Amino acid sequence: RYPVIENIYAGPHGQHVPKWFDLRSRSREYAELGAIVVQIDGMGTNWRSKAFHDVCWQNLKDAGFPDRIAWMRALAATDASLDLSRVSIFGGSAGGHLSLLLATRGGPGDPAAPDPVDRESSSVQAVAIFFPITDLLNLGRSTENPGDGGPPRSYVRAFGPEGRNPARWREIGRDTSPIYHVTAALPPVLIHHG
Repeated sequence: RYPVIENIYAGPHGQHVPKWFDLRSRSREYAELGAIVVQIDGMGTNWRSKAFHDVCWQNLKDAGFPDRIAWMRALAATDASLDLSRVSIFGGSAGGHLSLLLATRGGPGDPAAPDPVDRESSSVQAVAIFFPITDLLNLGRSTENPGDGGPPRSYVRAFGPEGRNPARWREIGRDTSPIYHVTAALPPVLIHHG
């Protein structure tokens, strides 16, 4: 049985699963080390219906994680070589942000949930991330940070009208910033900046 590694970018409003096999990809390198590497365009990515696309509208922390869990469970049901007790995730930029959100916010499913996917665990056993956004409330001095207590300039539309209210933005920004959710239960995390 092989560990499973998800390669995630999933910046909202983009489609990221390649339609061809790329010999120069990180995914291939991890596969050569003995892992099954998956890349899934979950809810929120485009080129499908508006309802499919709008899942991430004002909800950047979702990233289609329920879909990703369902997809991996469905594949494991037909392919016994997947070891879902050893699931890791890696990504860069928005993918790093979402990977770290999953590491800090994922966990056991809700046994009382009506949807069977929501009953499944979303926890991962390891995370490798490259230049992730870790704190939306503290981007430092940059053109993205107008210094008015609101969201970064290019993020305003993603958070909708509530994001323009400084008090509400602090709640949203904290909720979607992995740095505020680090606990001793965090799986091993490798962060690469530079």
